[in-house]
Amino acid sequence: SCRVEQKKLGIYRWFITSIVVVGLLWDVHVSMLTAPFPLLPHISFWADGLLVYIHHRIVVYLLAFALFLIYLWLTTLLLAFLYRFYAIAEGDKKKVIQYVGYLVVIMCIFNTFVSCGILILKYPDDDKILTFLTKNNNDMLFLYHKPAFIYFIKFDNFIYAQIGMAHVLSAVIFYIFVFLYVLISIHLV
Repeated sequence: SCRVEQKKLGIYRWFITSIVVVGLLWDVHVSMLTAPFPLLPHISFWADGLLVYIHHRIVVYLLAFALFLIYLWLTTLLLAFLYRFYAIAEGDKKKVIQYVGYLVVIMCIFNTFVSCGILILKYPDDDKILTFLTKNNNDMLFLYHKPAFIYFIKFDNFIYAQIGMAHVLSAVIFYIFVFLYVLISIHLV
């Protein structure tokens, strides 16, 4: 019995360690490797980090990696909550908790593919960005010569912006729902 409890505690320690490591990776990624400076009210930023000068589209890939780290961090946080809830739950609740855990992992994979896939595959070409900036927005033309993420709704006729915003909204609602489910359920047990 003592060995079983030590094994369970070891699994929980791995969850906590992964939360810390992924959070630290995200912090280092954003603060040192990308170092974005947002340019509001536009959906754009220019970056001055250590990795932004490697390739002309590296900022897009770094943004996708930052999204992946956020999803991974939220998923490990939720799995840690679910694991602790599983330890105190009884009966049929254990099966429900297992299914919610599987759903959380599937949502992490889905969120990563949708967010990062749309971002990487549908980000406009440099020529299209330069043409748009020259014709419509000369005050932001300086971004073309820097490592920058530039997005304007007119690039894709708003369809991918709608898909992206609907996805972000549904992901946020999903994560909030699971957090509330776990917190309320823990207090009811």
